[in-house]
Amino acid sequence: MPWDGYMPPIKQKVWGAPGCGKTYYLMKKYKQFISEGYTAKDISVTTYRKSSAQDLINSVTRDIGLSRAEMDGHVGTFHSICYHLLRDYNYKLVEEKDRNDFLKESGYAKYHKVSNVGDDEQGKSGSLFDFSEWMAETMTPDEEWYKYPSSGKMTLPENKVTPFLDDWNTYKRLSSKIQ
Repeated sequence: MPWDGYMPPIKQKVWGAPGCGKTYYLMKKYKQFISEGYTAKDISVTTYRKSSAQDLINSVTRDIGLSRAEMDGHVGTFHSICYHLLRDYNYKLVEEKDRNDFLKESGYAKYHKVSNVGDDEQGKSGSLFDFSEWMAETMTPDEEWYKYPSSGKMTLPENKVTPFLDDWNTYKRLSSKIQ
């Protein structure tokens, strides 16, 4: 039977403690897949840390000779790969200007606190946008908004919580943006 170009998907998980050789193993697997006829676009590698992704990219470009551009969007953290997929399908991410425009147009500016926490602590700021993102990421129903870890820090009155979430989601949808 002649080869039709179809290669079945291969899924591989690599677990291990820091420094045990996960990146080295992934580089060897990557090299093996390339030698078997796969291209960089056929292979996706997700990591938990940016540094792990960079180590893998550096190893592959050095040892296999692929360019960073060939691997762009196929090797990285889960978030970076999702971002590349969204970009490739012409989705746009919400930017600070979008948030500011929404606050001005909607009248929610007086309730907004600027977030001064990192991404890992977004549930601690009391910011309207951190709140919205936390609600979406945890898939918490609107009526259970009080479960937001910093609901007590928010200055948004209870009767405006659900309208805020609806208004912000509508704004994003109408402007073809995602958070």
